[in-house]
Amino acid sequence: MKKANEAGRGEFAIQVRGGPEAIGMMEQPGAVRSGVVDMVYTPCAFYAAVVPECDAVSASTVDGPTARKNGGTELLNEIHQKRMGVVLLGWVDSGVRFCLWSTKEPRFDASGQLDIKGFKVRGNRSTTPSSPTTSGPRSSTSIPPTCTRRSSAARSTSRPGPRSG
Repeated sequence: MKKANEAGRGEFAIQVRGGPEAIGMMEQPGAVRSGVVDMVYTPCAFYAAVVPECDAVSASTVDGPTARKNGGTELLNEIHQKRMGVVLLGWVDSGVRFCLWSTKEPRFDASGQLDIKGFKVRGNRSTTPSSPTTSGPRSSTSIPPTCTRRSSAARSTSRPGPRSG
């Protein structure tokens, strides 16, 4: 953010307005759509009901730079403008995939698939429905802060610390 604010001096500034304690993570896409904030950094899964084509991003083997070159990003932007009235600024986390971490030794079934039945899984509400089936409980983690864009100089703000629960 600091690098973007320095590069955009006089044109724009990004201010952190808080995370899910300010606007719930699932409400952030609606907040940008209605003008409450100017910009959010959020996964497509949080607004796939409005822009179902976003699921293609999660399932894609194409990264952001390739999608920009082959017209994929432009197509997604057109879809976002039509369905949600927002401009898609970028496909930021290209190539980042979900990881499972555990202190327990993994088990594999007869076909070589990971078997995590009985594990307690902690994740994010958007990924929990697509998480591997477990017999244990699931809980959610917090999401990074929401950012806004303003034409005036950015005010100093501190990021909220991690939330418990």
